[in-house]
Order: sequence, then C-alpha cells, then structure tokens
Amino acid sequence: MTKARPPQWTQWWQDDIPCHFSPEEATENAEYLTQLLGSRFLEGTKHSVAEVKHPILQRWITCGAGSFLELNALASDLKVVAKSHGFDTILYDLKNPKTCASTWHTLHVAALIGRAAGAIVEQFYPQTDESLPDFLVSYGGIQVACEAKLLAKSGQEEAFEAYAANLSERIITQVLTSEGVHPAMTVVFKDVDSLPQVNDVVRVAMEGRIHYSDGSLVYRSPAFNLFIDPAESMSSGVTESRMCLLLCPKSEKEDLRVHRPGAKASKQLSSAATVEHPGLLLLGITQLQDPGYVVSLFRRRFAGKQYPGISGVILIHAGTHMEQPLRSPLDLIATVRNGGTALPHPNLPLKAVGLLGALPTKSSEEIPAYRHLAHEIRVGYGNSSVFLPDLRKLSREMLS
Repeated sequence: MTKARPPQWTQWWQDDIPCHFSPEEATENAEYLTQLLGSRFLEGTKHSVAEVKHPILQRWITCGAGSFLELNALASDLKVVAKSHGFDTILYDLKNPKTCASTWHTLHVAALIGRAAGAIVEQFYPQTDESLPDFLVSYGGIQVACEAKLLAKSGQEEAFEAYAANLSERIITQVLTSEGVHPAMTVVFKDVDSLPQVNDVVRVAMEGRIHYSDGSLVYRSPAFNLFIDPAESMSSGVTESRMCLLLCPKSEKEDLRVHRPGAKASKQLSSAATVEHPGLLLLGITQLQDPGYVVSLFRRRFAGKQYPGISGVILIHAGTHMEQPLRSPLDLIATVRNGGTALPHPNLPLKAVGLLGALPTKSSEEIPAYRHLAHEIRVGYGNSSVFLPDLRKLSREMLS
C-alpha cells in the first residue's frame, strides 16, 4: 500500500530563525488532525486553491510559515479540550465553513485557559436559539461561565478588500507590464466610504510609471496619494518584481461595533444555566480594532451599570510572530474587570501554546489601516529564498 503523501502545510521549514514547532511535531499534529477531522472532511483539499473556501482546508494546502504555525497551534489547542463534555458539538461547528472562524476562536481561548495548571474546561454548550455561554471552566473551586466573541470583518473592510483586489490586479497587469524589476507602488486612500474610481487610480499610476526614473515620486489628490519608490533589495537573484500596496485608514465604525457583542454576551452569561457563576467575555480582536478604545468602552459601560452578566473581559489578539527570537503563535491580551458585579471572576491563569504578551492600550502614532498587498516576483536559478520588505506604516504625512 502506498503511504499517504504528507499535507502541504507540513512541508514548510526554514531554520534561519528558531521555530516553536519542529518538522517532527508537525507530522504528529497532521496525523492527529487527520484522524480527528476525518478523511471525508479532508476530501475538500483535492480541489484547487481558488475553490477551497473552508479556513482550515485553505491552510491545509498552503506551504508557508503562517499555515505551519496556525495548524500546529490548532492541533495543540484541540488536544487540550478534546475530553471536555460537548466537544463533539464544537468539533462539528469547526468543520462547518460558516461557523469555523468563530468556533476556532472559542476553541483557542478555551485552550488558553485549560492549558494552565489547575484549570479545567468542563463543558461546551451547544449553540442553539437558547441563550447559553460557550463553555464552563473550573478553577480554584469556582466555576466560571465563558462567552467567546470574535469581531469579524466589517462591511467596510470587506468592501475595501474587493475594491483593492480589483485595483491591484489592474495595476499589476496594465501598468507594471514590462519584464524586469519595477518600482514599488503604494496607494493611500483618504476615506474608505469615498473610494475613487478604479480607472482614475490606474490612469495616475500609468502616468507615474512613465515619468519614473530612479528616485521617488509622489502624486497627491483629494481622494488618494500615490507613492512610487525604488524596489527594496529582496534578493540578489530577483529578475522580475511587481509590487502594489494599498492602504486606507480604517473606519471609525470598526470600534463602534464593540457594543453589540458586549450586550449579547451579557445576556448569554446571565442565562438560567449559569446565572450563579461569574461571567467572562473573551473577545477576539484584530489589528483594525484599537485595544485602548475597546478597554475604555467597557470601563465606561461597567461604570454605567451596563453588561451586568459580564464579570470581566479579556481582549485577545491571536496571531503569529515571524521574527526573532522565535517563529511562534502569539497571543496578546488585555483585561478589564467589572467592579460593580456581585460575582467577580477569579484570576484565571492563561497559558499559550507559544508566546504570550500584553496588548498595548495606549494610543499609537501609527494610523490603523486596511491593507492589501499584491506582489509578483521571479527569482533566478539557484536562489531559493526571497525576503519581502515590511509593509509601510500609514502615517499622517502619507495622508496629507
């Protein structure tokens, strides 16, 4: 019998920077995930990349550091909670493409708690029309009802991504057409709700490419600014490069969306099944949410006697760290306590599979932005690695 080919994601490996997971651990975790998720679920990996819509399957057929870290971390999280009551229900939701993202977050935050010494994830509640929390944790003789919420993409972000994908494809195929290493193009838009016509941006990009020599060029207009800069050195073997980075300040509505999950979580944590337990909201945020703003919002709500079912909130930004000292899954957290609740939640320990740090809650000089990068590159024979430059930070000068 022919031995099954290892999944694509396990084939990534670079040893220039230490990595939290080894190739041997990846092989073991791939076997565990294959057995747990089932061969029928993994049949979806036989489709082309463009046809695969499930988040897990998308990573399964991708060979890169991100997929390598994320799927190893998923296996590690699943091992922590696999024996909890109700796990079968949450595994079913994980395999559903419509509920995968929110369920993955629930599993991850449950494992963050359950991995710590003395903490036990006792039960996952089925997600039905009944108002129930996501899971129940015991620690130090106290049971804590936990609700996991994930601030998913907003309508503004989805609209920008669709717009940016179309525009970047036009710039790559219609502006940066000739062979060779082209200068890098960065387009900064002023307002996500008033994006200019794609044809107008392409026309300016064409003019800029024609007039570009060796230095940097800047085109400014009321709706967008275009920056054309020499391509940074990625590798001595690069023979062709076309790069287009699109940036736009995030909508203020990204932060205002926090109220809805807070109010809903308070109701779920006050359910009859868990009303006698302190309630903990584990809120997953992205780079588009300002953690300082979210923390201040919950503090104001708690001071105004709102969200009575929530004893405390833990903000969690889950991602990956690709630089020194270690390539690793990364969790950044911030905690807000409700001083007015009759059931304060205990100091639950958190233990990450990789790196664990504090979310910055002070304002940053960098402007939070929607980002889209398109980059086509060709490397000459004998050059195996390419190091892309860091994405430019969005500053006020770039918007002026």
